[in-house]
Amino acid sequence: MRPAVEGTTKAELIRQALRDAVRSSLRVKPRARGVLAGPADLAARVDEHLAESHFGES
Repeated sequence: MRPAVEGTTKAELIRQALRDAVRSSLRVKPRARGVLAGPADLAARVDEHLAESHFGES
């Protein structure tokens, strides 16, 4: 068994495997869509803008 040979516990082996997996994964930077491109009065006229965009309609 690998942990016994290396002198580590199973828990430490799992932690190291998770660290290695996360380290090699791609990290995608989240992007907001249209936040700066929207109307300047969005907060003041939120209900109007939601109605125009048909937000919440099926």
